[in-house]
Amino acid sequence: MSHRLDLYCEIHKGLRLKLCTLLTQAGQLDPTSNDALDTFIDDLDTFVSLLEEHATHEDTWVQKLVSDLEPKLFDQIRDDHHVLNDLTTQLVPTFKKVRDAEMGDRVWRARDAYYHFAKFAGQYLSHMSVEETMVMPVLQGAMSDEELLDVQINLRGAVAPERLAMFLELMIPAMNLPERVSMLAGMKAGAPPEVFEGVCALSQNVLPQDDFEATRAQVGF
Repeated sequence: MSHRLDLYCEIHKGLRLKLCTLLTQAGQLDPTSNDALDTFIDDLDTFVSLLEEHATHEDTWVQKLVSDLEPKLFDQIRDDHHVLNDLTTQLVPTFKKVRDAEMGDRVWRARDAYYHFAKFAGQYLSHMSVEETMVMPVLQGAMSDEELLDVQINLRGAVAPERLAMFLELMIPAMNLPERVSMLAGMKAGAPPEVFEGVCALSQNVLPQDDFEATRAQVGF
């Protein structure tokens, strides 16, 4: 059912891009630089807050649908969320311990923090794959694209505008051109003009110029 509307694709692409970027940065991080550590910790803290909010969105808008259709799959996703939440809450404190350590201990503490982050990343990537390859087909088999679109619209409508902008900042660069055009064309048709204009401005800020121009040409703005 890959041709059907997919609730996970856009947001998961954005989360994957940011997660892998941060993991790469964690491996390259200079543990002797307070400025580098503080910048990384602030960025990681923001990302963690988005991961936690995303999990809440799934629990509120998607999991309740799964519970009626596939109770065992619902239990698996619920348990995964609990495990991942425990790992997520440890990410920022682990890197703060690097910053707060004596200079002579920072190299090995940074390595341990990187391994902890890598373990989390592996489990999180695996979890997203389960949702995409097991949960989404169940929903597609039970719901029309129109019903799935209603879920997507209601979910996004419940997110505070400033938080939605933070999610879009991750999602837009991670999409391919057809996906980006489809999302923006939908917003052009259904969102208030000021919202659409804000997303277009955001797109220009986060995309390479050629990608932005290709998007603008196809959407028409």
